[in-house]
Amino acid sequence: MYYRQAFATRLNSEGTGPQTIQVDNGAGQRLGFAPSAMIITVTEQATDTGGSNCLNHSTGVTDGTLSRVISHRSENGITTVTNAALYTDDGFVVYVKTNGTNVTGSSGDATLTSFNATDSVTINWGTTVALDCRIKVEFFYLEAGEEVSADFNLYTATVFTTGFRPSFTLHWECYAGSPTSASNRPDTKMNVGMSAEDEFSTIDQFSHKLFSNDGDSTSNVRECLTTSDIQCGEAYNQRRNVTYQADDTGYTLNQVAGGVISSMTLAVKCTNKVKLVRGSYNTANQTITGAGFTPGAVIMNMSTTTTTNAGVLSGGGSITRGCYDGYESILDYAFESDSVATTVTDAFINTGKLFRAEEPSGTKWAGGFNAFTADGMTTTTTTTAAKGSGYIALFIEELAAPAGISIPVVYHHRQRNV
Repeated sequence: MYYRQAFATRLNSEGTGPQTIQVDNGAGQRLGFAPSAMIITVTEQATDTGGSNCLNHSTGVTDGTLSRVISHRSENGITTVTNAALYTDDGFVVYVKTNGTNVTGSSGDATLTSFNATDSVTINWGTTVALDCRIKVEFFYLEAGEEVSADFNLYTATVFTTGFRPSFTLHWECYAGSPTSASNRPDTKMNVGMSAEDEFSTIDQFSHKLFSNDGDSTSNVRECLTTSDIQCGEAYNQRRNVTYQADDTGYTLNQVAGGVISSMTLAVKCTNKVKLVRGSYNTANQTITGAGFTPGAVIMNMSTTTTTNAGVLSGGGSITRGCYDGYESILDYAFESDSVATTVTDAFINTGKLFRAEEPSGTKWAGGFNAFTADGMTTTTTTTAAKGSGYIALFIEELAAPAGISIPVVYHHRQRNV
């Protein structure tokens, strides 16, 4: 499997219609064949260096056949009662939610048209974006013997007979509706979870939740960081974990605690070594270890809290999903302040950064990728805050180049053609 990224924009002036997004044009980044799956994240964002002072964040998943999107919106600067909601729907890969819990219609939506042999995807915008947007696309390229499956509607214990045992899974909570109908719900429930099985058959799984309550006179924001679940609620409730089937036919999402929850998952079987690690980020520059091999890519989630397995009221919370594919870092980010009479929310996509957290004081904690090592990576912190942050990092081994393709493999910032 090869993992690549792309960054793009969609402007209000561009209206509706097709848009092709291609892996960024750096020497060797393109592989010359069509992606097999993608994750596409969109934020309402006027410039590349900041957000629009509103948490408006859409994540879509597709394996080329099945598509689903989960969209969160929490209004900034509200002085009456909080206005936080989510929307989920099948068929879409982008859905920029309009303001309001029960308001239907989007501020920009798109469906998948095709994966293309030019290392790109074409999507079709059915509704013009109300404000300019930034787009982050993660492409998964699979070779013979590798598999991918996008799966939805994970209410209780659910067995997914994918026909393969995953190497890793990526998970988002929808908490609304069924996969055959659209649904608006109050509250934002941004959950990102990951699981991975290493070469020694150890399965690790961790998750991070950012929750904001709708309709309160002062904001009610919580975080949760788990050490043994792929999904968690705002107070360490509504948990579920994943088990991989012993007969290698699929995986099961198990209800550990709480009520019904719907979710979307991307499950991938690959020949790469993979390893999932977690820890606390609290130094200016840091070495993250535990991979057991020299990675070629990393997907890294970061929270504001380091407290695990409990709901945390921290004065505010943030959630970051940063990715480095061997060539560039791109992150998407969302933030909300807790216990304030006037809401403070934001969301954006930035290039050049791998992680970011934000304290209630407004102090930023941000940094980027520095180099891969034989056991993980080193990072460079560009903005330092006093507070530590919890991270979850999925390391992916870089494979040799496909036949007839020359790509530069990055080791410690030195490139060599293979």
